[in-house]
Amino acid sequence: MKDIEEEYLTFVVRHYKAHKYDPNKAFKKFKKITGSNNNIKHKTLRIISVAASIAIIIGVLIVYNYYEKTKNLIVVASAGQCKTVKLEDGSKIILSPYSSFTYNIVEMEKGDRTVKLVGKAFFSIHHDEKHPFSVDGKVGKVKILGTVFQVDEQNKNTSTVYVVSGKVYFSGLNSNKGVLLTKGMKATLTGNKGKPLIVSSGNINQTAWATGVFKFNNTPINEALGDISEYYHVNIIASDTTKCISGEFEATNMNDVVDLLESTLGIKIQINK
Repeated sequence: MKDIEEEYLTFVVRHYKAHKYDPNKAFKKFKKITGSNNNIKHKTLRIISVAASIAIIIGVLIVYNYYEKTKNLIVVASAGQCKTVKLEDGSKIILSPYSSFTYNIVEMEKGDRTVKLVGKAFFSIHHDEKHPFSVDGKVGKVKILGTVFQVDEQNKNTSTVYVVSGKVYFSGLNSNKGVLLTKGMKATLTGNKGKPLIVSSGNINQTAWATGVFKFNNTPINEALGDISEYYHVNIIASDTTKCISGEFEATNMNDVVDLLESTLGIKIQINK
């Protein structure tokens, strides 16, 4: 606190100009605007003018303080499409459409690897044992050393975390009660003070929007088509539901994906938009 006060004082001294905030001038201007007569005590008006000068200085300090806090902030936002950003430490963040994150570039360079997220993002974090990485949302908070994971806060008052590799510690933004999640695990938190509810097995294809790849491992065709339907926002139905699919498929053109599945499995697929 003392350091902040000294900083403010230095700022005022540096920018102060003689007679810039002259109480006498303020007094005369006050009388002219208000039409005050000479019966008003000069001392009282002088106090008012001095108070006004002090208020101006306080206002300057507030603006200066806000500037100091925000001048090093970097805000990254996506519009109607995904956006990929590489941070100074080598970490990569893919933003879902209409999402954003903010971080302090000076603090990041010093080792405070914290970003504030709004919306949904996929993270591939550079490992640094001495400097953990943190994601602060409006609901949840995630701490990691180095891993690949997704944070989704698109639904109001809810935070969902899915871990692709490595491990993370997931808690409410204002809570110390959290859970440790490892590869393939998913957890959801409602509100920012409780303990997340663990779903032991998450679905890797929920990250297809960021990775551009569908992954299947002897997956029943109905389940696979469910993932693909959700990705393309359509309803896809197979003529034979007894088949299973394995492998990785690029999430490119929907018709190309459907053609590939039909030729691989020997089935017919119907798309209902």
